[in-house]
Amino acid sequence: MKVDRYSCDVMIVGASLAGSAAAITLAQLGATVTLLDRTIFPRQKSCGEGFSHLGVKHLRLLGVEPSRCARDDNQFFGYRFVLPSFRAKKREFLAQTPLCRGWGISRSALDTLVIERARELSGIELRLGVDALSVAREGNNWCVQTSRGSVKAKFLVVANGASSSSLCREYIQTHKAPSARVGYTLLAKLIQGELPKLVTLIPLRDGEIYITTLSADTANVSLVGKPSFIQAYRGREELTTLLNTALNVELSLSRRGFGGSHFEARHKSIHPQLFLVGDAIESFDPACGMGMTHALSSGISAGSHIASTLRGSLTPTSALSEYEYSHEYAARGVRRYSTSIRRLLKLYQTSPSLFTPLSGAVAGRAVALLEKLTFPLRELEPL
Repeated sequence: MKVDRYSCDVMIVGASLAGSAAAITLAQLGATVTLLDRTIFPRQKSCGEGFSHLGVKHLRLLGVEPSRCARDDNQFFGYRFVLPSFRAKKREFLAQTPLCRGWGISRSALDTLVIERARELSGIELRLGVDALSVAREGNNWCVQTSRGSVKAKFLVVANGASSSSLCREYIQTHKAPSARVGYTLLAKLIQGELPKLVTLIPLRDGEIYITTLSADTANVSLVGKPSFIQAYRGREELTTLLNTALNVELSLSRRGFGGSHFEARHKSIHPQLFLVGDAIESFDPACGMGMTHALSSGISAGSHIASTLRGSLTPTSALSEYEYSHEYAARGVRRYSTSIRRLLKLYQTSPSLFTPLSGAVAGRAVALLEKLTFPLRELEPL
């Protein structure tokens, strides 16, 4: 009987949060993994840089100590909605709770933590600065041609975001087309004043601005909207003036990253030995800081389902089906919550007087209740 030869159990293309989470999970369960990425980390990427309690629990599952990134100085306690004015006046509405709602965490710092964990595990061969050029089936295996030779594997995990469809086009279906929105991220350094321990949301024409405090003197600024909106506010001087007015501080800005127009895109694997994770399976418009949590969640889930197949407890078809069901179950809450926050923001933009009777504490409890109602998972309760 002919025996197929392969280099590893699982080949993972993309070593950011989702790909590394899948690799770590597989290695912890005894699989051999090749993890590659065309990028040398750390890298800058457009990201809202908000992190949830559920994300912290995912880090523990991966063997990463959450206190290395979730600290007292980067906690946030709710949201601050701001309607700015260039006449040095603004209207604002607070929704806050006494309990921490999440943390502001640099994407590059979080990437570094999970990649460091992947380096520690003997079952993972990490190849950074190596590009995946093409994918083909050879017998029962995948053959991935890279810029430094070929790799054969039983399973292929694609974790390279929006570019996944170009790598495995014939094995992937798009079941929700990308939206026309794009993201642009900058780092804000505090010069004078005090940054709020809240996620600040500023609604503007054709887009929104999200400001997440990362430390006592730094914040992440994400612009999300139509390309014309991003173009209008990429000028540093105008944007800096707007932010200083909205936050009552003095900031300086530097570019972090630019995101492609793939928000809210959804893809589906049509091969039982191909798993899509992170933005490769679904990308979220970052209205509530759940993008990084979703990346870890999908990577861990995919890794555990593939490991079950390698152990013989699931067929590849059943594993893929159960993984996609698990992803949909977890992602449903992210979509609902994100959409609810955006609708709330839009309502405040058009009818701010409706929010006047609400205190920040009452509104904070309402947002916390919204979280419980929209997320199907109980893990979101504060630690």
